[in-house]
Amino acid sequence: MRRVRLACFFAGLLLSGSFAFGQQGRTQSWQGTDASVIAGHFEMNKRNEQRNITEHINVNYSISPMPFSKTLKLELSTALPTLFSADIVDARGQKVKHWVPQAKSYRYEETLDISSLPVGEYSLNIYSELGTTMQHRITFRKEKTN
Repeated sequence: MRRVRLACFFAGLLLSGSFAFGQQGRTQSWQGTDASVIAGHFEMNKRNEQRNITEHINVNYSISPMPFSKTLKLELSTALPTLFSADIVDARGQKVKHWVPQAKSYRYEETLDISSLPVGEYSLNIYSELGTTMQHRITFRKEKTN
């Protein structure tokens, strides 16, 4: 009986772990082994009228270097060229910085100057040409400039 309970316990752990992983489908963020980077991915939906389907576009992102004090390096990449833009908003929801690239691409690398921002909590809100709503939000803390 004890072996059956133990087997059920481990089976439950395995199932709950796979269920939790499966629930991460829309967004995922992690710092990994490099403590100076916040990275992850998210999906955007794109309607393909010719095929009458909704395509799911994967976007990889990273922001660095942590701790954020003078600059924030934003990297975005996707398989299909897509025009992105981003806003940095403060804890009150006020836009304090806006970024728009020069041209549509499948890969973006931009360094934003955040040295003049006060210390505090911020969000990087990412938008795309595929819709009018925010596609993803990355939160970060701006630290004292050395």
